[in-house]
Amino acid sequence: MNRHYHRKTPVIVQGSHDLNSRILNVEEPTLIEFYSADKDDCKKLEQILLERYNQSKGRWQFVRCDVDKFPEALDAFYVGELPTLALHYHGKFWSRIEGIPSNDTIDDFVKTAEELGRRRN
Repeated sequence: MNRHYHRKTPVIVQGSHDLNSRILNVEEPTLIEFYSADKDDCKKLEQILLERYNQSKGRWQFVRCDVDKFPEALDAFYVGELPTLALHYHGKFWSRIEGIPSNDTIDDFVKTAEELGRRRN
């Protein structure tokens, strides 16, 4: 049987103003990945996050911010190590991970995003 499904794609921010509007003006929880396209760790994490995002029930949004293109995001969002994941919901950051997390940690992060998304419904 050939299954067709719609692959979800993350939002790629186009600057700091765009990032602010993507996280401040939305109802759903937002998982933000701050990354550098040149770092292997960031590339590995991207694949894992895309897989989790496509398996999710769509109760959260996935936003990616390339800090090489938008270095002002480093200071604006207190990003130290790359990659950094941040979970934003209702005007505040709920959680943050710097570096490469374990699969269990990623799963917990996504589970939290989905649970927050269910609260809003």
